[in-house]
Amino acid sequence: MKRIAICLLCLVLAVCAMPVCAAEQSELYPVIVVPGYSSTALYRINEQGEEEQVWGVDMDEITQTLLQNIVDLGKGLGALSRGSAKQLAATVGREFVRLYGDLACNPDGSSVYPLQQYCTSAEEANTANLIAKYGDRRFQYEYEIMDTVAETVGNENIFNFNCDFRMGAIACAKQLDELIRSVKAYTGKDKVNIFAVSHGGQVTGTYLSLYGEQGDVHHAVMTVPALGGAALACDVLSGNIRFDELELMEYIEHGMMLETDYHWLLKAQQLGFLELVLNELAPYILQVLGYWGSIWDFVEPELYEELKAKRLDPVESAPLIEKSDRMHYEIMPRYAEAFKRAQEAGEKIFIIAGYGVPAITGMQ
Repeated sequence: MKRIAICLLCLVLAVCAMPVCAAEQSELYPVIVVPGYSSTALYRINEQGEEEQVWGVDMDEITQTLLQNIVDLGKGLGALSRGSAKQLAATVGREFVRLYGDLACNPDGSSVYPLQQYCTSAEEANTANLIAKYGDRRFQYEYEIMDTVAETVGNENIFNFNCDFRMGAIACAKQLDELIRSVKAYTGKDKVNIFAVSHGGQVTGTYLSLYGEQGDVHHAVMTVPALGGAALACDVLSGNIRFDELELMEYIEHGMMLETDYHWLLKAQQLGFLELVLNELAPYILQVLGYWGSIWDFVEPELYEELKAKRLDPVESAPLIEKSDRMHYEIMPRYAEAFKRAQEAGEKIFIIAGYGVPAITGMQ
């Protein structure tokens, strides 16, 4: 009788535990990190047949470049003190084009060079696998946040999205759809979670617009998503950069997670000289990124037609204009409708963002 009672008790416990286990298991979906702008490292195959990384900030290389140009930089700073930024901008601009010219695109929006990105499959982009392979933070995105997420889901359930960020949100959304399919196959799960930041939020919003009705996403969390564009891109393309110094400092404090308040410094020392330098530097910057689809995706809808007429030739840039028009007239104005369709397909969407906050140039 005692043995029968124990068996019945075990059966009851097992039956009661089943819904709990099922609920916990259903919520433990893999997490795909869709990072902020320009996070993905890009490479090209050089003439020797070797991989040559062309994007991914290398502070050692930047420091070496500064040292090699110290005399010209000194002369440029001297001229800047007398009100002219041309010499300093010429030195910095020349080196910027030299370092990052491989990232340039043709007027039609295609890449000048055939660039590729690392870690495109689920297995390659998995955080646990990346740690085992490299032993450092390589190709791990937004890790300050994802370390906390890993405490719940484990690094084996975190995947890092890589894309050619230059090509625009529509192309990146297609790559995100491909990674989601790869992650589902790799993990055996029927859905994924997405955590996106800034430009990653624009890519995720575009993904939900184009593919959301597939129902492949459990939760999509977009943090400060660039759904409406990015003010700085408009300023660079317009050639009229105007800094709001205090907003710049606040941006740096938040972006770098600094606890110290440096606003007093900006009140004491105005940074108007930055406007001089950056406006002189803008033509060099545009040599590299002027035809990036993603830069045009960042243009706010209200300024799009004006800047398109100013910067893009209707014949040479026809393919780029076609993609950018689709982004500005079909996708960006209809995010709300697209999100509702995705919600009807069972996807839960969250946006974490402030509003009415000035950008570093004072735009809202």
